[in-house]
Amino acid sequence: MSCPSEVANLYRAVIEDVIGSIRDDFINMGVDEQVLLDLQENWERKLIDTKVLNYNRYKDLFISTRSLSASQTDPGEDAQRTPLHEDRIHSQTQTLYEESLGSDLDDTDEGEVLKTANVLICQYEKVTRVKNKWKAQLKTASTCIEGVDFLFGKLNAEFEWK
Repeated sequence: MSCPSEVANLYRAVIEDVIGSIRDDFINMGVDEQVLLDLQENWERKLIDTKVLNYNRYKDLFISTRSLSASQTDPGEDAQRTPLHEDRIHSQTQTLYEESLGSDLDDTDEGEVLKTANVLICQYEKVTRVKNKWKAQLKTASTCIEGVDFLFGKLNAEFEWK
């Protein structure tokens, strides 16, 4: 894999394989074919922008799909549609992102949790109980006791509830 052309061919094969495997799913969901072409174009552009591939050397390999997709549509229509299409995708993505941010969050519970003086946050490995005695094996624990923070890699604890 030391040859740059082999790397470029590998990237090209991966991109074509992924796009080919999701094409049927996109068509079944009613997504336009242009969305797949835009996805492929953006993926190739990101490879070139991040300088994983040299643009001047591999532009023929990666630009070929763009020229094919442009020849299938009107040249004037493609030039006019691309910015509008990208804006529409961006606005749809932004709307989905905004909806997911605040959909199930409720800030009223946060204040109640932190009103206690002593807090223990941890992951547990094992917890056992016999009557009112509890034994716990905790890992990666962080606790605040009387204003002092403690960190533990492993912690064994015994509790008795009365």
